[in-house]
Amino acid sequence: MLAVGVVQVHLFLQLEEDVGLERSAVAIIWSIASFSNIPARLVGGILGDRLPKSLTLGISIVFMGGAVFALAIAKSFAAAILFAIPYGIGWGISTPVINAMQGEYFGRRSQGIIRGWLQMVGLPFSIVAPVLVGYIADRQGTYRWAFIILSMVILAGAAIAFLAIRPRLPKKR
Repeated sequence: MLAVGVVQVHLFLQLEEDVGLERSAVAIIWSIASFSNIPARLVGGILGDRLPKSLTLGISIVFMGGAVFALAIAKSFAAAILFAIPYGIGWGISTPVINAMQGEYFGRRSQGIIRGWLQMVGLPFSIVAPVLVGYIADRQGTYRWAFIILSMVILAGAAIAFLAIRPRLPKKR
């Protein structure tokens, strides 16, 4: 979910400064991503119930990684749409799948503590990542390399998701 925070912070600057889009056009791009997210959440829930959750989550993260790469190389409004739709779909599918995986892998009785720990571990990365991407963009004079690097990090996360296996339940004594 590292990508979500980075994209929310830097999307407007990247598309305005690097691509040359007007703010209203960027708002349309973000709206397309957000609206793509809505039906994808339902699809994610359905797929997560029918397919292995690690597979579904991995595919959704690949969508997001590919979308961020498309954003990195975008040169036009049309190219930015090639970011928005798969990004929204990937983000939408991942949301219910992550929640279901947490319950399936770690049990439903301890959801509060599990989510608390996961957010506590993930939050520092979510804080640092937008700052780091901004720093790289400032040094390079473009967001291109920052988003290419981010897309590679996201795709590494997809590989990890594909490899996730459900832990064995402890034996009852």
